[in-house]
Amino acid sequence: MALNIFPIYKDEIKNEFLICPLKHPLINYGWGKVSITLEGGRSYDFMTIGEISKNVLDSSIIYFKNIPVGFRDQNNNIVTQVVLHESNIKKEPYKSIKKCLTKERALDLDQFIKNLEDEDFSNNVIRYIFEKDGNKLKGTGFEHMIDDLLNQLLENEKKLVKKYPYLKFIINALKVN
Repeated sequence: MALNIFPIYKDEIKNEFLICPLKHPLINYGWGKVSITLEGGRSYDFMTIGEISKNVLDSSIIYFKNIPVGFRDQNNNIVTQVVLHESNIKKEPYKSIKKCLTKERALDLDQFIKNLEDEDFSNNVIRYIFEKDGNKLKGTGFEHMIDDLLNQLLENEKKLVKKYPYLKFIINALKVN
């Protein structure tokens, strides 16, 4: 799978993994090099296209070894200023940075699944599946990524239903709709 590097940022983009997006309002552009030391004491340098803006909330910044390597923007995109591409993605530290950013995305699904144990939240999700009415999901933190999370449920159905049997009902509702 090819990495989508240097996409041009647009406000319509939501719930994506953006590698070095161009024209993102929360990146201060300018080539840079960052040094990092991994386990075993080995030091590496990696390239960035700029720094994360001071307008990004601290809680939205994604850190790897205490170094900011990305953030969640207002559209719930995971954005990284680290230059990740096919020629370096299998080498350190890029490999570990990508893994860190990927784990951040997986945390959303885990939290969503935990929240589905709540009957009210689960009913609101089912209402969304059938009516596409997201009003009941406002303020939950999932309103901008609900479609992506529901697709992840479908993609990982066998593994998830085995671990969380209560998801079967929601997955069946997704298949019917």
